[in-house]
Order: sequence, then structure tokens, then C-alpha cells
Amino acid sequence: MNSSDARKPRFNGAWWKKNKAEEADPKGKLEDALEDYRKCVADFFRSAEASQSPRQDEVKKALEEIKKAAKDEKSNKKLGVFQKDTLTALDNYVKRADAAITELKRLNTAPVLTANIKLLVRKMSQFESYCKKKLQSESFNYLSLMYKNPKPDRQWYDDFIADSGKFQINLSSPIRKQFDAVAAAVASHALPDTAETWQQAPWDESIEHIEEMLERDVLPRFRDFMVGEVMRGSLPDD
Repeated sequence: MNSSDARKPRFNGAWWKKNKAEEADPKGKLEDALEDYRKCVADFFRSAEASQSPRQDEVKKALEEIKKAAKDEKSNKKLGVFQKDTLTALDNYVKRADAAITELKRLNTAPVLTANIKLLVRKMSQFESYCKKKLQSESFNYLSLMYKNPKPDRQWYDDFIADSGKFQINLSSPIRKQFDAVAAAVASHALPDTAETWQQAPWDESIEHIEEMLERDVLPRFRDFMVGEVMRGSLPDD
């Protein structure tokens, strides 16, 4: 092992076994801990990519095992001045594992993982990208528009609410019927096609409905996905 490798040892059991001093880790405890961690991290990112509850606790546990094995091996009396790089690597396994554990502890305070729907729509492009990926662009775009408090207009009904709307959102039947009633009154000239008329439509209820739908169906999966994105580069690779 050279000094450069010792400063940033790879979290890979096979690499450690090949590069460590011959006297180090005779029972392979650190080697096994590194392999367990490598598999754990692969599962973590695979689950995050699939939005399927990545196991942060398992990764933290695996890092703690690496720390323990590396600290225990530091007391190996066969390691001395001629195994300096191996000793340095052991120190750095502990430091890098500690740093990764700290990042995992901070994870659930990351703004992108704690923000509500309104803040995600208004401020965070990652949520827009995820909604597009999950075929929820219409819902995202509707909220994005409504959060700007536009003057009520037939155009928003035609685009997002009407059965023929090219960006039709998924609303409950009672809310949709109220919109349709206003549209029918305008079409029959019973009411004028003005902002005051369209103000009678249930815009607030429609916003709440779409927010609730995204919070229930999209937000949990988005947060699972973003756990992986936030931690990418913060967990030692192999």
C-alpha cells in the first residue's frame, strides 16, 4: 500500500486484503465488514433509485462495523513502523466512516427532504423533474400556475379541468362538477365570461385536492429517491 492509498483507502474487502500489510487483519474482520458495507450501499442506492425505502439504518450499522474492526486492528501488536501505511489506512477508515455516519444523521434535515409540496413546487427543480418522470407533470404545472395567484380565467379551466383539456388534472367528481357548472353557465350566457364569474369555481379546493394527491402518492417516493441523490458522493465507494 502506498501513502496515497493509505490517505483514502477503498471501501472494498478485496482491495483491502490485497493492499494491507501481511500481518494486518489476520481473521479478516475488517475485510468482511468492508464487503458487507459494499453490498449494503449497493442495495441502498438501488432502493433509492426505485423509490423503495432505502435502508439508512443498515448503511449506518455497516459503517459502525468498519469503524470497530479498524479500531480493533489498530491494537495489533504486529503492526509497527514498517506497516505505517496500513496503520494510516486504518485511521482513515475510521475517519471516513465517521464522516459518512455524520452525513447520514444530517440526511433527514436536508431541505429537499423536509420541504412541503408548495415549497417543492416553487423552489426545487428536482421535484419538477421527478413529477415529469412519474407522469405527474400536469399536477405539478397546475400547482405552479395556481401558486402565482393568476386572475381566474376560462383558459385555466379549458387547459386543466375540462374533459378535453390537454393538461387535464385528476380531480374528484364533486370538484369537477362545480367547475363544469360554471363553464356551462358561461357557455349558455347565463353568466358572463369574466374573472368574477370564474372566481365562483372551486379553485382553492382543486389546489388542496392536487396537493393532497401528491403528498399521498408522489411525495413519499420522491423523498426515497432523493435520499440516494443527497447521499451520492457522501458515502465512501469501493
